Amino acid sequence: MRFIERFFGNIEWLLVSLFLLTLPFIYTTQLLDPVLYSRFLALTVFILLLTLAFSIRLFSNKVTFCFTKVDKIIFGSALAYLFINVISSFGVINYKEALFHLTKETSYILLFFYLYQLLRNNSKGKDVLIKSVLIMAAFYLAIGFVQLWRSDFTQFNAATDNYGYYFRQAIGHVLSTLANVLLFASFLFISLPFSIYGVIVYRKFWRIFSALVLVSALFFIFILASKGIWGATALAIFIGALLLYFYLFVLMPKQRGVSLSKSMKMILLLVPITILVSGYFIVQKSDIKLVKMVSDKISQVVDAETTLQQDYGAPMPTSTQTRVYVWENTIKLVKEHPVFGIGGGQWWIEYPKYGLDRFEHDIRNGTMLFQRPHNDFLWILSENGIMGFFFYMIIYVGILVVALYNFLKQNEWPVRIFSALAFAFLIGFMVDMFVSFPRERVTHNSMLAILFALVLLLVPSDEKSQKRIPSKFYKIALIFFMLILTSLNVWAAKQYFSGEKAARAIKYGIKTKNFNLTYRAARSVQNTLYTLDNFTTPMKYYEGVALTSLKNLEEAKQTFLEAYKINPYHLQVINNLATCYDLTGDKQTALKYYQLALDISPRYKEALINKSIVHYNLNEFDKAMEYILQIPANEKNPDKFEATMLTICKRKAITLVEKCDEQKFKNWISDPNKVKATFVKVQKEKANFDVILLQELAK
Repeated sequence: MRFIERFFGNIEWLLVSLFLLTLPFIYTTQLLDPVLYSRFLALTVFILLLTLAFSIRLFSNKVTFCFTKVDKIIFGSALAYLFINVISSFGVINYKEALFHLTKETSYILLFFYLYQLLRNNSKGKDVLIKSVLIMAAFYLAIGFVQLWRSDFTQFNAATDNYGYYFRQAIGHVLSTLANVLLFASFLFISLPFSIYGVIVYRKFWRIFSALVLVSALFFIFILASKGIWGATALAIFIGALLLYFYLFVLMPKQRGVSLSKSMKMILLLVPITILVSGYFIVQKSDIKLVKMVSDKISQVVDAETTLQQDYGAPMPTSTQTRVYVWENTIKLVKEHPVFGIGGGQWWIEYPKYGLDRFEHDIRNGTMLFQRPHNDFLWILSENGIMGFFFYMIIYVGILVVALYNFLKQNEWPVRIFSALAFAFLIGFMVDMFVSFPRERVTHNSMLAILFALVLLLVPSDEKSQKRIPSKFYKIALIFFMLILTSLNVWAAKQYFSGEKAARAIKYGIKTKNFNLTYRAARSVQNTLYTLDNFTTPMKYYEGVALTSLKNLEEAKQTFLEAYKINPYHLQVINNLATCYDLTGDKQTALKYYQLALDISPRYKEALINKSIVHYNLNEFDKAMEYILQIPANEKNPDKFEATMLTICKRKAITLVEKCDEQKFKNWISDPNKVKATFVKVQKEKANFDVILLQELAK
């Protein structure tokens, strides 16, 4: 205990430190996403342990709660935000997703609250927290360096242009243990205020260690080439520089009565201009490939369309265009439910209903699905409406206001430094939130909670803001409520962890065509919160696929119906449900569901082929030809396209046989290449099949 008291202050800070230091190593390939739900489970267990420790201290009168006026606004808004999440959950499509989303939001707010109260109760906590973050960042960086060392730069070294593309391919595996290059870069960005603070404030070992972490983080931010993080870093540095200059030129003379000399002022004004001008010429004129990579990445922002044509040689939406399309669908969701939103966890279910036709091939054909809108602000706005977004922004903007106030008014140098860093980098982080999805991840939410708690700590408190709970009854009631709440969060996280393991088994079962394994794994999550895998596909869908493969069509149809109810805009779910109706004899209902899929994605190839087959089997050959013609023959298509296209073309030709030259007709119908050539010609000229065929084969 003496060791704990000496280095950590109390057992709670030891728990906090252990949680942060183990976070980079919580990674398992047993799940679809190796970190998302494994780290959330770890977070909920950690919060439960903190709750137990708090409960013991609370019952023995060793805890004082602090609620300044600012605290009441911030935490009051946090409670209101949770309340809006509850309200928005009523009437949602998938209530289990909404419930799990609520447990996530509750866990993050509890983490923020506990960290803040711990800091108020123990002064050693601040340094423990900052140093733990520095070590955690060092662990992530060490793993990143190993991944970088293993990267293959052969193609990049041989490249003569498109350096940004080839460099990104070379470092494609440099994700540290965040499973995504953008998330790795954004974590390193949000760790910068801690390492900069350590360099300025700490001494000896911790200053050197902070400097190493800082330089390494900046190096990775540079080479990971995330344009969003580059922008966030540039904005944070710019705001930090403005605050520094404001202090040196305005605050310091007023508060300390000390002014800079004219020569020093001139140097300070010329330094940033010199850096910017020299940086511009280095990027433009340098022959170093790594510098050319920077220029290439910048050009992708300035002229994305040209860059795409150069890199891929085919017209398709750029990543920026695709993101804008997603945002447009999201804004439509906001307009449909402006006040309380569509409900937590519902975005990835509902966004496709406004259409996928503008998206790239894999998205509009259901083989690739969006998991988030790549804009955390729109994410909150769509799921929790204006009310939820309002209370979330009160928390975020409130922390910014407090940080700026502390910088302007506090006299202690470390307080002023940390406040300036928090203000600059939290504004920069908003850029990342606007173009990415850090809010989804445990590591990033934990970093935000730490920054928020440290900023609030710097607000002076008095005895009036210190609160104790004198009554044993209220203590027991509060402890009981918090233990139940945090235990429920662990239960929900455990269900999702187990669900991800089942989803991983399903992926293996489908890959190896082991449909008995697929069926058992899909059934294992029945009656749990886990209804959709990490790609928004219902687990009931996989159960239906297994039943279809096992020739149990009636049960498969009912299972696909259940899948449809929990995700009614999933193209593959709709397509397979329609196919089950077709195979069980209800062709009109099958046509209805195929049309539902085509309403979402008019160029969805599976539905177009299947609908043409149904019309063919109903002897509606003109309609069959109408739908099969909508599939470009020269693209990569489903395996059954070729046979379906040839069958429909031949059957359609038979209706015209009397008008055709007999020998030409025999030669044409017996040669698949000639049939396909006619089909392609019809598509190219946007003509009528009958007209083109008679031009080629008429008597």
